Amino acid sequence: MGDRKWKLTPPTDLAWIALAPGIATVEECPEGWGILVMRGDLINQVRVPKPRVATVEEQLHVVYQIAVRRDHRTRYAQDREWQKEDRIRRVATKSQDRIRNIVHAVRDIAAGKFKYSDRAIESIEEALEYHGVRNAREPELEMLAELFGIAAKRQPSVPVPISQQNQPEELPVEDWAASSSK
Repeated sequence: MGDRKWKLTPPTDLAWIALAPGIATVEECPEGWGILVMRGDLINQVRVPKPRVATVEEQLHVVYQIAVRRDHRTRYAQDREWQKEDRIRRVATKSQDRIRNIVHAVRDIAAGKFKYSDRAIESIEEALEYHGVRNAREPELEMLAELFGIAAKRQPSVPVPISQQNQPEELPVEDWAASSSK
């Protein structure tokens, strides 16, 4: 209790200190202050405070300090609640984003190429990295490798030029005239 504030004149008519047992002795507490000691559910008065008459300015200052502390507690309570809700929302959004990224990566792996480009996927790790999926474990990579193998087999072959594609048979002119008159 060697703090400077204990040597100052109390700003109220009565000043009290509430202590847990063994925290400080009566001699260590400032002169003129009342001492309350908590023992279980009871509060014992160890010393009666010395009454004084506080000025109106001192009383207003005390009321102001209490009001500022209360205002701070209530004003920022809503901010603290919003911050808590925002953290919860960000965690939920982060989980949804992760799931979406995984689904997109698996879709591309199954197709064997990236959806918005014609570039083929060289490796599973490349597809996962492209979609921001990190820290995939070996068992998951092996399962995706099976999908990648299936996707590679399903890739379309080289397109056949139109000249080599099967064209419908052209009917001879006389067959056409005969079929249209019927």
